[in-house]
Amino acid sequence: MLLFWRACGHKRCLRARACALESNDCFRRFWPLVPELLKISIRAGMEASVAGLSKPEIAAAPPPRVAAPARSGPRIRML
Repeated sequence: MLLFWRACGHKRCLRARACALESNDCFRRFWPLVPELLKISIRAGMEASVAGLSKPEIAAAPPPRVAAPARSGPRIRML
């Protein structure tokens, strides 16, 4: 789904157009590079699928809301 084999560089994966290495080596190497919002969406879709929703229902569901990270920039006070 995420087409990690395209960035993998291993000839076996490129030929197979899928991860051809042992136990999804491509997934383990590239999953940490996936943006967190996309990871959350993928997990939510998997949970909805397990709950028995159809593919159109999953696609129509609103994306999960994620709170913005708190900013920890410098504090500036005016006198």
